[in-house]
Amino acid sequence: MKKLLNLKLNICQRILLAALLTLIAIPLVYFLKIPNPNLILFLVLNISLVITGFPGGMVSAILVMAYSCFFFSTGHDFVTFKPINLQKVMVTAVCIVLDIVLLGTMYQESRKTLKQKNELLEEALGRDELTHIKNRRAFRDFFETLPGHKIFLCYLDIDHFKRFNDDYSHETGDAVLKIFANTLISWFGYDHCFRVSGDEFVIAIPFTSMEDFQDKDRQAREALRKITMDGKQFAITGSCGCIIGTPENAEDVRSMLRQADKALHEAKEGGRDRISIQQFEK
Repeated sequence: MKKLLNLKLNICQRILLAALLTLIAIPLVYFLKIPNPNLILFLVLNISLVITGFPGGMVSAILVMAYSCFFFSTGHDFVTFKPINLQKVMVTAVCIVLDIVLLGTMYQESRKTLKQKNELLEEALGRDELTHIKNRRAFRDFFETLPGHKIFLCYLDIDHFKRFNDDYSHETGDAVLKIFANTLISWFGYDHCFRVSGDEFVIAIPFTSMEDFQDKDRQAREALRKITMDGKQFAITGSCGCIIGTPENAEDVRSMLRQADKALHEAKEGGRDRISIQQFEK
């Protein structure tokens, strides 16, 4: 049953599966001469609803109703009924409608809720819990899309980040990380910014022009230098190593990351609060 619940079926497949389940059940209850076959058939109807949703459930309901008319009709002619049997058919019809509406609606709502939870979980797995920027896991997925495109691939971190924790508090350090992440997103876009560890971030964006990239970098730095928290101005600065190139495969991307990390260290050794931009070297 668990495997059936996890099947990904289109509408036609759902209808065929529900019809198959119901058409197997109907001959069984008929030839076994079960006195009240509706109990078995309602169970099959509910199973069809759970597995196939509304499309299959409607088909199963029609087949169950047709068999009910056949079973309770005089001479099995579908149209002639004794009063007591006509009441049974009418009760069956009402129960089928209620079953479809109630169970079917509950099933659809549960599927919708489950889908929303799965989407939130997927998003949570790809987002950093503190800063809400994309995380290392998301970057690993994004990593696969980079070969074949000319890109800016940048490694960057916050200058003297430890002093925010030591001189103020870890809450201040967390606030600085959030501000830094939000600034990156503002200038380079949510889809292209990642927190890979601690105060280290990666930016991977399509190559446009050197002037455009440097202008964004300059404006982001200016915004960070003017940050105010609790009435105090914090001059947040960051260093960045950026490699420009067109990776042909995953190994090229790894090589670009290594070169970007090396360029980051060069920027820090050169005085921090700066960017070192270099061409990719294979």
